[in-house]
Amino acid sequence: MSLTQIDKKAKTIHVLSDENGRFTIKNVPNGKYNLTATFIGYEDYKCTINICGDTNLGTAIMKESTEMLEGITVMAEYTDIKPSGETIIRVKGNPLAKGKSTTDFLKYSRELDVSDKTISIHGRENTLIYLDDREITFEQLKAISPTMIASIEIIPQADASYGINATGGVVKIRLRKEDGLLGSVSLYAQADKDGIVQTTPNTNLLYQKCKFSLSNIAGGTPYSRYSTGSIQKDVNQGSQSTTITNDVNHEKAFSDNLSLRYSFNYTDRLDVYGGVSFLWKDYTQSSSTSTTDGTSALKINNDGDMQTYKAGLHLNKSLGNSTNFFTFTAEYTKNTSFANLLYRYSSTTDKAEQIYDLDLFKVTPEFTVTLNKSMSVSVGFDFEYMIDRHTDNGTETLGYITDGRFDNYGPNYITWAEYSAAFTDKLYLRAALMWHGGRTSYKDNIAPENSISKWDSGIYPSMALQWMMDKDKRRLLNIGYRRAYSYPNYNYRLPAVVWQSDKLYSIGNPDIDVQTYDNAEVYFALDRSWSASYGFFYGDDMVCVIMHQDANRQGVYYTIPENVGYKMTHTLRMTYAGRPLKFWYSRNNLATVYNKEHSPGTTINNTQITFTSDNDFSLCRNFGLELSFSASSRGKTLSYEADATYSLSAGVRLSLLGDKLSINLRYANILYNHRKIHVDNTDWSLTRKDTSSMSRAMLTIAWNFNSGRKIQKADMPTINNPVRQTPTF
Repeated sequence: MSLTQIDKKAKTIHVLSDENGRFTIKNVPNGKYNLTATFIGYEDYKCTINICGDTNLGTAIMKESTEMLEGITVMAEYTDIKPSGETIIRVKGNPLAKGKSTTDFLKYSRELDVSDKTISIHGRENTLIYLDDREITFEQLKAISPTMIASIEIIPQADASYGINATGGVVKIRLRKEDGLLGSVSLYAQADKDGIVQTTPNTNLLYQKCKFSLSNIAGGTPYSRYSTGSIQKDVNQGSQSTTITNDVNHEKAFSDNLSLRYSFNYTDRLDVYGGVSFLWKDYTQSSSTSTTDGTSALKINNDGDMQTYKAGLHLNKSLGNSTNFFTFTAEYTKNTSFANLLYRYSSTTDKAEQIYDLDLFKVTPEFTVTLNKSMSVSVGFDFEYMIDRHTDNGTETLGYITDGRFDNYGPNYITWAEYSAAFTDKLYLRAALMWHGGRTSYKDNIAPENSISKWDSGIYPSMALQWMMDKDKRRLLNIGYRRAYSYPNYNYRLPAVVWQSDKLYSIGNPDIDVQTYDNAEVYFALDRSWSASYGFFYGDDMVCVIMHQDANRQGVYYTIPENVGYKMTHTLRMTYAGRPLKFWYSRNNLATVYNKEHSPGTTINNTQITFTSDNDFSLCRNFGLELSFSASSRGKTLSYEADATYSLSAGVRLSLLGDKLSINLRYANILYNHRKIHVDNTDWSLTRKDTSSMSRAMLTIAWNFNSGRKIQKADMPTINNPVRQTPTF
């Protein structure tokens, strides 16, 4: 924002808006001025104003730019940084988004680390992903085409409203607001040396008429075939054995998420959403074991299907003005899943059934008061209640799945007070104090004596400071600290048995405790390309997945999560994201991680070095090449020790018909090495090498379209389910 006095030899005054787009200019002499507002991806807003004392300019409406910057430009020219530390990346018209998926495009941001399974800010855990004001999963992010996205906001130090556990920051997606119908149809396919691995078509539609908005995300996998293999060597009390395992997993899937919104006004809205998903799988495992007593062969076949039904209601209400306001959100979600399993072990066939029934209710009132033109205070309260009912009808003969009737339920409370201030246009501070209290109850309806109820509470401070040293050069210093807690992953407290193979199964642990930890980071950006950071992590009662030998089955192991002690990590990172040459954009990250873990009788010290490099070569306006490389040195934790790894991938991208048609062909893992882990115990050891072929050709084709009249309020919610991770490695 700039203000220049007319007919005077006065300097132009520059100022940045806050995170809500508001701006204030102090000590302006009376007179006539030219006002210019700029924002990436929008046309400049210009007007002439007369100032006489305090002047309220009201709301300035900026139009999206229809012109794309000419020539080859760097990512930084599509990027802006707010005084509070958030980074805004314009996606619409960005040359680096051509012919790419959203996750592939985000690999070129210097703030983000993106793999095929996760996304994180500066490599930190617990990075949340939002679509407008609703949290979504990484898989849902992958289904959104870049052509439907206006901008992406990266928030390295999340404020209190995102919750205590947003220690890794927030990535927020803002959809484009254009014609009445905005859509994308895509096809993703993989193939390896044995043929087709996966085909996945997806359709995204977004439509609005008057105050009603409709969003639908549908997709499926009509065919998939994943082949994996491993060689496992066991040494047990002097006896040695080698097991060679080959797995083939066939799956079909379909899912559809539908959202309907009624917007009462710009801030108040009611969302009704729901979805269904279906999964059919056919899993076959063949293994042969060589021991000192001879050789045995085994074949296991597991079939099954899963049906999931979801529905929810979300209300958002605001009262007040732009300086003092009250917001209230309420949400109810229902989720029911049915899983039918059929196990075949040699000549024995057995059935099992698992039913999940989850209800989640949440309310969040928040009040914000502006103390003066540069300071504000907000207070809020978050109440959440969840009940998750489980019914397991286990296998009668094989013992793979035991009978279970248990419930997980309990309330969760969070209250906070947060202070923020912009002392100058270069220095910003935010500090918060949060209190959390929550009860988690596990009720065993078959064996009531095993029921457990735990109450956890604590006070958790946080702080974020940003010093913008040079706006033009993007030179800045960002410091953040947060004390937080973390419940173990959703499935980790459920005592359900999940078999990985005939030699390995996993089981949850209802008795594990909440983890508490401190997370601090110092981030320095020298300019638009170079940045460095130091991160410190210390956690008590950390949960690790530990492997044990089954006392009743010789040569069979199981993994279980346990609170094993403390963990301390120091991380040094250096990142370069820029153009070594005009046609070459490169994003490189080098990190050194020192990790110390301690449990009674055991201390692990390990230093690991990782390197990633993603490169885009723009051969012409609509065609380019991609090259990616990653490597990590040997790593060691309390759970296991892993060998060093490396991988090299390459691809081509093509954008046609005015960017309506995008084609991306990539050959993943042209060069790589197989993953190998080693587990030691007092009287036994295990070494497992993954022999699966990781080389794959991956094709993505997307057709993007729009028609109809302009969309005014179209950021729609999607279903967000608890991520049920199996406690294994």
